[in-house]
Amino acid sequence: MRHIDMTHLRRTVPQAVFDDFNNASQTLAAFDSDEQKRNYIRSGPACSAFQPWLWQIGCLKCWYSEAKLQDGEGEVEHFRPK
Repeated sequence: MRHIDMTHLRRTVPQAVFDDFNNASQTLAAFDSDEQKRNYIRSGPACSAFQPWLWQIGCLKCWYSEAKLQDGEGEVEHFRPK
């Protein structure tokens, strides 16, 4: 798994995206089941707002396998190890 440089991420991602993500994190904590959390992550605009920024700093590669991705391909399930 590749390291995410949070300093670089903070410099490139607008503050509003971080604020929305923090609000989404609080919403996720309120869900009881993993299924509810997965559905929220897949459909929640706050979670998907990070995707273009992570793909940009990750050179459009999968963070685990290093395989090349097409723009917008893949999901951002989490950005910290589980």
